Amino acid sequence: MLQKLKLVKNELLIMSLIMIALGIGIVIFPTQVNDMILRCIGIGLCVWGVLRFINYFKTSLGKEVLTSFGLVQGISLIVFGIFLVLAPNAVQGFFIYAISILVIIDGVLKAQYAIDLFNLKFSSWWIELLIAVAVVILGIVAFIDPFGTEVVLMRFIGIVLAASSLVDFISVIVISGSAKRMAKMMNEAAESNEIIDVDGKEV
Repeated sequence: MLQKLKLVKNELLIMSLIMIALGIGIVIFPTQVNDMILRCIGIGLCVWGVLRFINYFKTSLGKEVLTSFGLVQGISLIVFGIFLVLAPNAVQGFFIYAISILVIIDGVLKAQYAIDLFNLKFSSWWIELLIAVAVVILGIVAFIDPFGTEVVLMRFIGIVLAASSLVDFISVIVISGSAKRMAKMMNEAAESNEIIDVDGKEV
């Protein structure tokens, strides 16, 4: 179980850093959407998809928790990422909508991880679920675009991406620490039971 959590941890930490950088970049340069930025986003999506793909096959072909939709997610992210790298001009016209959809997907993934945490009996699973719902709502707001100006909308999307990814980064570290403590307690309990069994046989 710890090995599986480590795979997910590494994936989420890498993607959180990429998304934080992307969000900050959009806030600083809200009007400079060009081929280079789109290709960078495409490369980031490909990396994310490859990580999901690898994790799927490293955990009993996705039959375990934390990777239940890894194959579909990985293929979808890789395909969209390759499309952005090869044809960025085709995306520029609906870049804002594409980023909004990316935010919504991020919220959906958070909801999946919240369900997985619930299955693993983590008491804080509901916090992740609330964050997931909030991210999906913010993504829908960005898609509808009630702001009136592109600059304000882009900065709003950038802030949402950066803040959401920062929460992810912190959550992964906290959850990873909790998982290690739980594993240590379980090992200590198992060792104690073995000692009791040995003592009982001697008597």
